[in-house]
Amino acid sequence: EHLVKAGADNIHLAGSGPTLFTLLKDKTQAEELYSRLKQQRLEVYLTDTLAIID
Repeated sequence: EHLVKAGADNIHLAGSGPTLFTLLKDKTQAEELYSRLKQQRLEVYLTDTLAIID
């Protein structure tokens, strides 16, 4: 509910635990979502994906 209200379009459950995540293409959008969730005093992490180049 917090993610939807903060602007996340797609929300996923990690495993069977209480961890939810969303993926965003735009870093600015991710930073804004992160800020809105932190203002709600939630435990939030902002990460980047890694690409493997052969």
